Amino acid sequence: GDTPHAAVMTPDQETIFVANTGFGGQKSRTVSAISTSTHATLATINVGFGPLDLVMSPAGDRVFVTNSDSRSLSVIDVGALREVTRINLSAMADGPFGIAISPDGKTVYATDIESDQVFIVDADAGTTHNRVAVLASPRSLALSPDGMTLYVSGFDGGIDVIDVGSQRR
Repeated sequence: GDTPHAAVMTPDQETIFVANTGFGGQKSRTVSAISTSTHATLATINVGFGPLDLVMSPAGDRVFVTNSDSRSLSVIDVGALREVTRINLSAMADGPFGIAISPDGKTVYATDIESDQVFIVDADAGTTHNRVAVLASPRSLALSPDGMTLYVSGFDGGIDVIDVGSQRR
Protein backbone atom coordinates (compact mmCIF):
# COMPACT_ATOMS: atom_id res chain seq x y z
CA GLY A 1 0.00 0.00 0.00
CA ASP A 2 0.84 3.68 0.03
CA THR A 3 3.10 4.40 3.01
CA PRO A 4 2.18 1.48 5.29
CA HIS A 5 2.06 2.60 8.90
CA ALA A 6 0.42 0.42 11.55
CA ALA A 7 -0.48 -3.27 11.56
CA VAL A 8 -2.57 -5.72 13.56
CA MET A 9 -2.86 -9.48 13.30
CA THR A 10 -5.86 -11.76 13.67
CA PRO A 11 -5.85 -13.99 16.77
CA ASP A 12 -5.26 -17.07 14.57
CA GLN A 13 -2.21 -15.30 13.09
CA GLU A 14 -3.45 -15.92 9.55
CA THR A 15 -4.00 -12.33 8.42
CA ILE A 16 -2.27 -9.00 8.98
CA PHE A 17 -4.14 -5.74 8.40
CA VAL A 18 -1.94 -2.76 7.45
CA ALA A 19 -3.00 0.91 7.37
CA ASN A 20 -1.80 2.61 4.18
CA THR A 21 -1.49 6.12 5.57
CA GLY A 22 -0.17 7.96 2.54
CA PHE A 23 2.39 10.71 2.74
CA GLY A 24 2.29 14.46 2.30
CA GLY A 25 -0.33 15.57 -0.22
CA GLN A 26 -1.36 12.02 -1.05
CA LYS A 27 -4.83 11.03 0.01
CA SER A 28 -4.54 7.35 0.82
CA ARG A 29 -7.61 5.59 2.08
CA THR A 30 -6.91 1.88 2.17
CA VAL A 31 -6.09 -0.96 4.52
CA SER A 32 -4.37 -4.05 3.12
CA ALA A 33 -5.25 -7.53 4.36
CA ILE A 34 -2.24 -9.80 3.88
CA SER A 35 -1.91 -13.57 4.31
CA THR A 36 0.85 -14.45 6.77
CA SER A 37 1.48 -17.81 5.10
CA THR A 38 1.71 -16.68 1.45
CA HIS A 39 2.38 -12.94 1.91
CA ALA A 40 -0.25 -12.35 -0.78
CA THR A 41 -2.59 -9.39 -0.51
CA LEU A 42 -6.03 -10.84 0.21
CA ALA A 43 -7.88 -7.53 -0.11
CA THR A 44 -7.37 -3.82 -0.40
CA ILE A 45 -10.12 -2.28 1.70
CA ASN A 46 -11.34 1.28 1.18
CA VAL A 47 -11.69 3.25 4.43
CA GLY A 48 -11.68 6.96 5.34
CA PHE A 49 -8.82 9.28 4.35
CA GLY A 50 -5.56 8.97 6.26
CA PRO A 51 -5.88 5.56 7.93
CA LEU A 52 -3.35 5.58 10.73
CA ASP A 53 -3.73 3.29 13.74
CA LEU A 54 -5.56 -0.02 14.05
CA VAL A 55 -6.93 -2.20 16.81
CA MET A 56 -8.31 -5.73 16.60
CA SER A 57 -11.46 -6.54 18.55
CA PRO A 58 -10.89 -9.12 21.30
CA ALA A 59 -13.08 -11.62 19.40
CA GLY A 60 -10.94 -11.12 16.30
CA ASP A 61 -13.95 -10.35 14.13
CA ARG A 62 -13.47 -6.60 13.60
CA VAL A 63 -10.64 -4.17 12.97
CA PHE A 64 -11.14 -0.54 13.98
CA VAL A 65 -9.16 2.01 11.96
CA THR A 66 -8.50 5.65 12.86
CA ASN A 67 -9.01 7.75 9.73
CA SER A 68 -6.93 10.74 10.80
CA ASP A 69 -7.76 12.95 7.81
CA SER A 70 -11.52 12.35 7.82
CA ARG A 71 -12.45 12.40 11.52
CA SER A 72 -13.88 8.91 11.52
CA LEU A 73 -13.31 5.30 12.53
CA SER A 74 -13.71 2.54 9.97
CA VAL A 75 -14.93 -0.84 11.12
CA ILE A 76 -13.69 -3.75 9.02
CA ASP A 77 -15.36 -7.16 9.09
CA VAL A 78 -12.45 -9.61 9.29
CA GLY A 79 -14.34 -12.51 7.68
CA ALA A 80 -15.73 -10.45 4.81
CA LEU A 81 -12.56 -8.35 4.37
CA ARG A 82 -14.54 -5.14 3.89
CA GLU A 83 -15.53 -1.98 5.72
CA VAL A 84 -18.96 -2.55 7.23
CA THR A 85 -19.48 0.83 8.86
CA ARG A 86 -17.82 4.17 9.41
CA ILE A 87 -18.24 5.94 12.74
CA ASN A 88 -18.48 9.71 12.40
CA LEU A 89 -16.24 11.63 14.81
CA SER A 90 -16.71 15.06 13.22
CA ALA A 91 -16.71 16.66 16.69
CA MET A 92 -12.96 16.01 16.82
CA ALA A 93 -10.69 18.94 16.09
CA ASP A 94 -7.86 16.78 14.69
CA GLY A 95 -7.83 13.05 14.38
CA PRO A 96 -8.52 10.42 15.46
CA PHE A 97 -5.01 9.11 15.94
CA GLY A 98 -4.33 6.64 18.77
CA ILE A 99 -6.84 3.86 19.43
CA ALA A 100 -7.57 1.17 22.02
CA ILE A 101 -10.47 -1.22 22.66
CA SER A 102 -11.95 -2.60 25.87
CA PRO A 103 -11.48 -6.29 26.71
CA ASP A 104 -15.18 -6.95 26.00
CA GLY A 105 -14.96 -5.16 22.63
CA LYS A 106 -17.81 -2.79 23.48
CA THR A 107 -15.86 0.45 23.90
CA VAL A 108 -13.30 2.09 21.64
CA TYR A 109 -11.03 4.94 22.78
CA ALA A 110 -9.50 7.42 20.31
CA THR A 111 -7.28 10.49 20.70
CA ASP A 112 -8.01 14.01 19.46
CA ILE A 113 -4.63 15.76 19.36
CA GLU A 114 -5.93 19.29 18.78
CA SER A 115 -8.53 19.41 21.55
CA ASP A 116 -6.48 17.40 24.08
CA GLN A 117 -9.20 14.80 24.56
CA VAL A 118 -9.87 11.09 24.40
CA PHE A 119 -13.20 10.18 22.82
CA ILE A 120 -15.04 7.20 24.29
CA VAL A 121 -17.10 5.44 21.62
CA ASP A 122 -19.74 2.72 21.83
CA ALA A 123 -18.32 0.19 19.36
CA ASP A 124 -21.68 -1.31 18.41
CA ALA A 125 -23.84 1.81 18.31
CA GLY A 126 -21.10 3.93 16.72
CA THR A 127 -21.76 6.87 19.01
CA THR A 128 -19.52 8.94 21.24
CA HIS A 129 -20.72 8.70 24.82
CA ASN A 130 -18.05 10.76 26.55
CA ARG A 131 -14.89 12.79 26.12
CA VAL A 132 -12.12 13.05 28.69
CA ALA A 133 -9.74 16.02 28.83
CA VAL A 134 -6.12 14.82 28.96
CA LEU A 135 -2.55 16.07 28.59
CA ALA A 136 -1.54 18.24 25.63
CA SER A 137 -1.41 16.59 22.18
CA PRO A 138 -2.52 13.06 23.15
CA ARG A 139 -1.21 10.57 20.61
CA SER A 140 -1.15 6.91 21.61
CA LEU A 141 -3.22 4.76 23.94
CA ALA A 142 -2.64 1.58 25.95
CA LEU A 143 -5.31 -0.15 27.99
CA SER A 144 -4.46 -2.28 31.01
CA PRO A 145 -5.28 -6.01 30.60
CA ASP A 146 -8.22 -5.70 33.03
CA GLY A 147 -9.57 -2.76 31.01
CA MET A 148 -9.75 -0.47 34.03
CA THR A 149 -6.88 1.93 33.28
CA LEU A 150 -6.22 3.78 30.03
CA TYR A 151 -2.74 5.25 29.52
CA VAL A 152 -2.39 8.22 27.18
CA SER A 153 0.97 9.39 25.81
CA GLY A 154 1.41 12.91 24.47
CA PHE A 155 3.44 14.28 21.56
CA ASP A 156 4.71 16.96 23.94
CA GLY A 157 5.83 14.35 26.46
CA GLY A 158 4.24 12.78 29.48
CA ILE A 159 1.69 10.11 30.23
CA ASP A 160 -1.84 10.66 31.46
CA VAL A 161 -3.94 8.04 33.23
CA ILE A 162 -7.71 7.62 32.89
CA ASP A 163 -9.76 5.57 35.34
CA VAL A 164 -12.08 3.79 32.90
CA GLY A 165 -14.80 3.18 35.51
CA SER A 166 -15.24 6.86 36.36
CA GLN A 167 -14.05 8.05 32.93
CA ARG A 168 -11.83 10.59 34.66
CA ARG A 169 -8.14 11.24 34.90
